[in-house]
Amino acid sequence: MTPPYQNDATLTQKVQLTYQTLLRSTRMRNRSLSLVNAYYLGQLIDAATTSPAQRTLQMATLTKHYYRTAIRVYHLFENLGVQRIFTTQRLTLTMIRQL
Repeated sequence: MTPPYQNDATLTQKVQLTYQTLLRSTRMRNRSLSLVNAYYLGQLIDAATTSPAQRTLQMATLTKHYYRTAIRVYHLFENLGVQRIFTTQRLTLTMIRQL
């Protein structure tokens, strides 16, 4: 599965686009797509930011709920890969947030 952003965009643009895509998939109640978008958002925040200041800047565009959830989804599936999300049957963003 490809990320919802283009590689030549700035980090801020990538985060905003991925966040909008996450909100859209959540509104549509598409569980697996929401998890995938949260994974890519967490990847951008955790791996693509090089300094704490950059991370704080990106946090400002997200709600606390989606920030924490995205980081947790990314850490859960970092070693397994994004394709492993599609094998889950009941895992939701709310369940991950409550960990």
